[in-house]
Formats: sequence, structure tokens, C-alpha cells
Amino acid sequence: MNFFCLQADSNRSCFKGQLCLFRALVFLLFSPVHGLPCTSFSTLTKSAFCPIIQLMDTTAIRVIVTGGTFDKHYDEIKGELTFKDSHVPEILKRARVTVPVQVELNQLIDSLNMQDQNRLSVLEACKKAEETKIVITHGTDTMTMTATLLGQAHLDKVIVLTGAMVPYRVLDSDALFNFGAAFSAVQLLPNGVYIVMNGRIFSWNDVRKNKAKGLFQTLSEE
Repeated sequence: MNFFCLQADSNRSCFKGQLCLFRALVFLLFSPVHGLPCTSFSTLTKSAFCPIIQLMDTTAIRVIVTGGTFDKHYDEIKGELTFKDSHVPEILKRARVTVPVQVELNQLIDSLNMQDQNRLSVLEACKKAEETKIVITHGTDTMTMTATLLGQAHLDKVIVLTGAMVPYRVLDSDALFNFGAAFSAVQLLPNGVYIVMNGRIFSWNDVRKNKAKGLFQTLSEE
């Protein structure tokens, strides 16, 4: 598949080098292995990318916080990981995010302790949100269960769930990377429910957590 416009025909040139790189990045994000449709870049035009770029610049995003390892703190007194406050505001400030953002603290809970009412609370928050683009920070152990509930609700919004295997405050945490990936993905994806983990985008109905490997993968992957 000839999707890199860096290899354009000799009788025509690329629009701009930046656009070529942008196309390559979007191709990697929306690879069919993640369960999403893929189109050859040879058929895409500059105008097809303009709406995406504009959305990334102007659309407000709601971040719904539910807890999970992502937001855990180390309690030096108790000698255990627990909850205090969410790290999301600090992350947004650290990343110098310029997109309008509303942070909603829905709950702070380990996803293993999540019950039906906890998941319904997340669903209700998504329904009530004025924003059509939502990022949810969530514990990884039952993230797919919440994603399934949201996916089956068929909301006319883009909802992306993400989390972390290592708490944000702990060295070598994946929290910052995962949140950044989810924050970008929610601005690019069509309406639907997705999980963004390990640098990949998964549809809500084709994803599972491989606990033995400590990563997310499609249902067909070993």
C-alpha cells in the first residue's frame, strides 16, 4: 500500500512535509489491527484533514475521573496505595493543554471494587455531559466492563477510556503517556466508545486485558 506521500509521483508533489507526517501518524493510530477502518492515503486529500485539524483546535473535552491505579497515591503512614485527589488537573497543567477542558470527579475507586451502580454513575455522567468528546480515567481490571456498558448505550459521542498499570506518581508510570494518547484520540475518532492503552486504540467490543502480559489486546490476539 502506497500511503506515504513522501513517495509521491514525480509529476506531483506533496502538499507539505507536515501533512505527510500527519498522515503517517494517523495511519499508525487507525491501523486495522485495532479494529478500526483504514483507508489508503493515496485516496485522501488535504481537505479531508482540515475538519480533523479544526476539531482538535476548538472542541471542548470533558474528563471524567473514576480512580483506578492511575490516580493512586502512596500513603507513607499506612504503607499502601490509596486515593486522595485526582492527578488529572496537574497533568493538564503540566502538558500545557490549550483545549477547553472540564474535569469531573465522578468517583475515586479501585476498579476491582466497582459495582453496577458505580458503572451506571459513569454512564449517567456521559449522558448528562454537554461535551460530545469525553475521556474517562479508569482502573484497568474492569475497564472493558464499563466500556461495554457505555458502548451498548449507543451515545452520540466520542468516549475514550484509559488508565495506567503504574500510578502517575510512581517512577516509570505509563499514566502520562496513556492520558496524552487518549486526549489526542478523542479529538480524532468518530462517535463511539474506545479504550486507549499501550499506544493502541481499541473498539469497546474487541478488547481485553491480558493479565499475564499486563497489556491490552484484541479478542483474537493470543
